[in-house]
Amino acid sequence: MAEIAFVLESFPQLSETFVLDQMRSLASDGHKVHVVADQLNDLNENVFGDLSFITSLNNRWKMQNLISGLLGHFPWFISSRLKVFFDVISDGQLRKYDLLVAHFGLNGARLAKSRSFRRFGAPIICIFHGYDVGIPFFEGKLNFYKCLFKEARLLLCVNEWFCDVLSDAGASSVKLKVHRMGVNVGRIEYREREQNRLDILSVCRLVEKKGISVALKAVSLLVEDRPDICIRFRIVGDGPLRDMLKQQAHELGIAAYVEFLGALPHAKVQNLLYGSNVFILPSVTASNGDVEGVPVSLMEAMASGAAVVSSRHSGIPELITHGVSGLLANEFDVQGFASALEELHDKPDLTSSLALQGRAKVETDFNAEKLRQSFLNYIGNCLS
Repeated sequence: MAEIAFVLESFPQLSETFVLDQMRSLASDGHKVHVVADQLNDLNENVFGDLSFITSLNNRWKMQNLISGLLGHFPWFISSRLKVFFDVISDGQLRKYDLLVAHFGLNGARLAKSRSFRRFGAPIICIFHGYDVGIPFFEGKLNFYKCLFKEARLLLCVNEWFCDVLSDAGASSVKLKVHRMGVNVGRIEYREREQNRLDILSVCRLVEKKGISVALKAVSLLVEDRPDICIRFRIVGDGPLRDMLKQQAHELGIAAYVEFLGALPHAKVQNLLYGSNVFILPSVTASNGDVEGVPVSLMEAMASGAAVVSSRHSGIPELITHGVSGLLANEFDVQGFASALEELHDKPDLTSSLALQGRAKVETDFNAEKLRQSFLNYIGNCLS
């Protein structure tokens, strides 16, 4: 039994249920799980479930409220350096743990800096998810991770492309491993869908990299070119672009076809998924370089029996093989996405085949139970 701390910026977060899944796996394997976070949020059991398996919850910094308030008065490039300063002062508390797990590279880099000052000696596992690779890659600042590459015991990436990028930036190939996020396939029933209409669903945070603007333009093209097709497009999620996207739907003349449903509990999302035959996520590289890892929403849609349409972006082609387990278009290719939607409507046999192969792909390579054991093996190797 080991004392394992997850060192996070904010905990818990609804968008990071994969963190809770890993914690539960470690606790069920007999380890004591701790949380050390910049910000501790409301532990709402109705939202996050029973969290009693967590041994302790700790603020990372001494004088947490004072420091958090202070950082808000500085630009990010100053506050990021101040964070490291306060980390080094406070991270002596991490000496009592046997292993530290950091999600997202920026958080791992902070941990590595403290370790380089010998504030603690426990090994670090850092998991890279998306923006933490895409943005520094876009800005030419991957050397920011130089200390992390040296201090970490293991660097886990959710897709192969991230591993390649970090390897080119100087990370040791011995430390780099692909460890995918996955879904609990056993809890997702596969259901065949009716194919006589296009009932399209997107589930995502409404931010630039999700590409919902592209999806709206593709639906607009299809409405114009194929008035014979019965179309409904429902969008689940919230975010800073919601008002802009609603305005775009009006300007494109498709407001009657589009529903913005906001953020919904997972159970309601699952019901909406079963009521849709197509799931679309036209992910793009954002203007600041932010990218996807491999979106879990796509995995859930494929596992449920929906046909999926997405983009040749980051690690998505590692999940979806074009024409086999889904359809892909190039980033920002509005006509390509419109054609994919039209093909799914016109070729029901193809749509059924894509759905079956999509489920098989998730069962084989993105199965949470298999990935759980893989993660436990990584933990065991780092503790030995």
